[in-house]
Amino acid sequence: MKKILSLFTLLFAFFGMAWAQDTTKPFKVSDAPTETSWAENTTWYYIKSVRGTAWLSTQGNKYVHTDGTLLCQNTNQPTDDYGLWCFVGNDTVGYTIYNKGKGKDQKLGMTKTNSNDGTAKMYGVNENPENIIFLFDYVASTYNNAAFDKAHGGCFKLHGDGNYYWNVRGGNKGDHLATWNDARAKGDEGSAFTFVQAESAEDVAAAKAELQSMVNTAKGYLNYIGEGVNKYTQAPEHKQPLNSLIGEAEKLLQAEGTKKGEYQAATAEIKAVVDGLIINQPVAGHFYAFKGKKNGKYIDGSDVKDKAHNQFNAITSDKANGEFKAGHVFYLTADKNLLNYAAGYYFVETHSIKAGTANKWTFHKSKGGKVGYYTLQADSKGVGTFLYDNFRDQKYFCDRNSSYEADNCDWAIEEVTTLPVTVSAAGWATLYAPVALSIPEGLTGVYTAAVDGKTLKLTALKGTIPANTPVLIEANAATYNFTIDYNATAEAQTKGLKGTLETINKPADKTIYTLQKPATANNKIGFYKYGGETLQGFRAYGENLLGTTSTAEGLIFDKGDVTAIENVEINDGKQTVIYDLNGRRVEKMLKGIYIVNGKKVIK
Repeated sequence: MKKILSLFTLLFAFFGMAWAQDTTKPFKVSDAPTETSWAENTTWYYIKSVRGTAWLSTQGNKYVHTDGTLLCQNTNQPTDDYGLWCFVGNDTVGYTIYNKGKGKDQKLGMTKTNSNDGTAKMYGVNENPENIIFLFDYVASTYNNAAFDKAHGGCFKLHGDGNYYWNVRGGNKGDHLATWNDARAKGDEGSAFTFVQAESAEDVAAAKAELQSMVNTAKGYLNYIGEGVNKYTQAPEHKQPLNSLIGEAEKLLQAEGTKKGEYQAATAEIKAVVDGLIINQPVAGHFYAFKGKKNGKYIDGSDVKDKAHNQFNAITSDKANGEFKAGHVFYLTADKNLLNYAAGYYFVETHSIKAGTANKWTFHKSKGGKVGYYTLQADSKGVGTFLYDNFRDQKYFCDRNSSYEADNCDWAIEEVTTLPVTVSAAGWATLYAPVALSIPEGLTGVYTAAVDGKTLKLTALKGTIPANTPVLIEANAATYNFTIDYNATAEAQTKGLKGTLETINKPADKTIYTLQKPATANNKIGFYKYGGETLQGFRAYGENLLGTTSTAEGLIFDKGDVTAIENVEINDGKQTVIYDLNGRRVEKMLKGIYIVNGKKVIK
């Protein structure tokens, strides 16, 4: 006997589980209410007839006849508990239907009659009038119409044998909920009903919390909408500004009686705008620095050899005294290549700065949703394409990864406004830049050069170096910052010298001259034949300056009325008069430019 009971218990549990998990019906089944309250899993629905698109309710005009019959005449969805229904039972015993407004002490009953006019009313749970049926069977509707959502609809009929289907019928009372004793009813419009799940307090609270979370997320973007890198532009199809949507959502969150659907609609609208934000792209022809989110350091091409791992990984480092180092600076080409200003080499193989095929870069908004950050992806094949901010063996460096990883693959881009130029102890440097540069104070001079016999005649530039102009810089040994002017329109001056942006192999068919101070030329600064293999990027050089047959080793500078001297010797018997460039008379010269007896000289 115990075995039989155990088997029965298992079967009951199995079928009970099957009923609980039944997803073929357009409604969730609720547990029966207790004497004091509804069950915790009670799920409420609005019921709408397909014929006439009327809603069922137990109170209100056109919802209930004076005799209590439920009408199907009001097309306005109820807004109170009298329009809410729940279903208790299963397919075997049938379903009892309760109304939230009427409470757990009443249930729906329908008259069983062959006149096809059985009416529906609410009865007390302990009432048992003759010919009133309180249990109903759910039947899938076969009615086909685009306006009828079968996934959320169906039919009910009186429980047990027969075909007494719910049906919207007319008569003296007008359209009301009645029965039609005919198997064809399950394919009839009048017996098709839609079940719309109501919002529970928990559902509303969850939707409200979701909107609040979305508002908090969206607020994080407000200071990043605008022009420039690390900022976003709102997609053109989203006309209403994000800050305006946030303001409306905050009013909705504070309002009383807001519905779940209203919260959800506001959430969806803000999410669409946030998801559609377009991160501003760095501009080709501009200089940038790249700072990793993970380690907070800048990509640095000044030491391209990662000695710890014997690879050409770019290192990452901090600024020097708050200024970008030359290695931090990258030039973005029209082909989306990144050319390092210090090395003159491109990023290749995603993580290296060296000779090779330059990577083409894509600048995505952070794939992890990090506000104000980019995810950089290269076109490398067969290797990791994501630029990765790494730290290993006590060394910070760039790496690559085959997939996105939060923070390690997120980078901030900073536009560089100045190019640093280091003048050596020789007092001279060369520069070739693709942008116009403002000449800083503190220099002796900036010059273009042209061959004049066996010398390079120097012409001083004032104010601005035009873009793509190879120049010579004369100054005391130091690093000077030249301010970039992307809007300058002065034409390049290219007579005499040439320049290269990228580090290239020395042309084998040409005689190349570079800035040198060789001992073989008595340490005189000038342009001399170059015996090296590569020409440094962002520098000026000379090509066939003395033709192809000259045996001369180089050219020294001719600065016109500016004469370079080591000492001033006056032996004409006249008094020596020395002025600095501010017009002040001095007794002796230190290093710099002076006027001596009316002639400009350099000490």
